[in-house]
Amino acid sequence: MQASRTVDPLTDVGVGSGFLRRIASAFVGFTLGATAVTGAANAQRIDLNIDSSLADYLLEVVCSGEKVDEAYLRSSPFVQAQVRHHTSLSPVRNMDALLAGLEVASRCEIPERDVFRFGPIVEDKGRFEATVDFLKIRAPEIERFVVTSLAPYAPEDFDFSGAMALSIIGNPCGGFASEGYFFLAINCLTAGYEEEFSAIKVVSAHEVFHALQHGFFYPGSFELEGVESHDEALELLFRWVMFEGTAELVADSRQIEGSGVLTDFLTGFAESGYQQIPLYIDLISYAGEILTAGDDYSDRLANIYKLGFAGGGRQALYYAGATMASHMDKTYGREALICIFRLPPEQFVRAYQAAALRSASEEAVPLGQTIMMGADRISRKREDGLAFERCVNSATLGRRSAPDAISRRKALRWDDE
Repeated sequence: MQASRTVDPLTDVGVGSGFLRRIASAFVGFTLGATAVTGAANAQRIDLNIDSSLADYLLEVVCSGEKVDEAYLRSSPFVQAQVRHHTSLSPVRNMDALLAGLEVASRCEIPERDVFRFGPIVEDKGRFEATVDFLKIRAPEIERFVVTSLAPYAPEDFDFSGAMALSIIGNPCGGFASEGYFFLAINCLTAGYEEEFSAIKVVSAHEVFHALQHGFFYPGSFELEGVESHDEALELLFRWVMFEGTAELVADSRQIEGSGVLTDFLTGFAESGYQQIPLYIDLISYAGEILTAGDDYSDRLANIYKLGFAGGGRQALYYAGATMASHMDKTYGREALICIFRLPPEQFVRAYQAAALRSASEEAVPLGQTIMMGADRISRKREDGLAFERCVNSATLGRRSAPDAISRRKALRWDDE
């Protein structure tokens, strides 16, 4: 889920299409060093920059009569990532459609096929400008909240630098991540952005943690198209539970206050979800049985995603995964939990099962036999050194349990890509 900073005092001075404004929106950010987190010599550094450059440009063009800067849009990493995200969901939402829609919107008209939702901006551009300006002013608070929420769940020597973009087109609400970039969709926030500020911070933290996951979690595909066996279907299910559950853990939706479309959406889901954790953990077990019961596992997995992870299913398995991670945190400790994050996703499931059997609670119920047989079977196919037991058997293995290729920290510099 995803959003720039102090209101830019610069005006256009003839360099074309708000060039100075775009440059100015790239300089503010919040950094937390490891001395504030661990005091270690190898400093953990998480640096977040909230970027409004794309939103600023689009707002300048809409109803201005200006010619669209096609070269800027086609070369922008933010635009490329956002368009590919939308195209993956609907082929008609491509770069050509974005450019054509903005061309029409620049004349203060609504595109006939408004697949990128320029219409609301044309109808009330001032409301969008006010929302973006508010988020620019409050950006340091968002950045600080995100970084301090995520730092305790990242390795001591992790080095991250990333940017989060405000999105005023495409998705109307919430947030999304694409190709290492993350976006806060603000269309639904324009009616009450001040009341939605708590939700904005939590959604931002959730999406930025997805970015951190790609830096130190075990790598693997999230795409249904590559699933070619029952075990690969199970592995993808485990990855979804692990990634969305841990993002919910570090950005707990229950802390959201206020009111509004996004706030009501998230708090309603969370209130219902956390009240039914044993049922939803059982649902993971049932999903394992469903996946192994037929050869149409890709179709079955797609339906499980809709029921467990999409808004239509109230994101039920976000809360199950968060509870599983929280129980491991309490049982094994934070160092072991971060170590488990670095392992293949079946190890997350195996580690939870061991914790649930070792210290069961009303919420942390054990998983079923079928899904655990699948997790153990996948685990046996892995190379040595990838079992969760290494993380929990020694406090010193929190940084050493994964293979060198995985445990080596590398700085992420997405702004420079």
